[in-house]
Amino acid sequence: MCRDGANKMRTIAEEAAAMVREYKGAFSGEHGDGLCRGEWVAWQYGPRINEAFRDIKRLFDPDNRMSPDRIVAPPKMDDARYFRFTPSYAERAFEPRLDWSA
Repeated sequence: MCRDGANKMRTIAEEAAAMVREYKGAFSGEHGDGLCRGEWVAWQYGPRINEAFRDIKRLFDPDNRMSPDRIVAPPKMDDARYFRFTPSYAERAFEPRLDWSA
């Protein structure tokens, strides 16, 4: 994912979303609408329900503290800020101080 994986995953997700829409399926369900699939589910619910989600979020969580960036205003799935290992990640050399060879 650190190198070109995110681009490949976006391509796969776009193709999968198109197929799901074509066959009138659900792109995710229940616990699957978080950071990685959030941008793909707005069309499942439609504008009226999405606006209701926003209203409820603003009403009960005006400071956006509970599950920020999920469902209502999700980031793009390939937003590197949310990667466990960002593209700039590099392994550091590690030299143990203790001798564990025995």
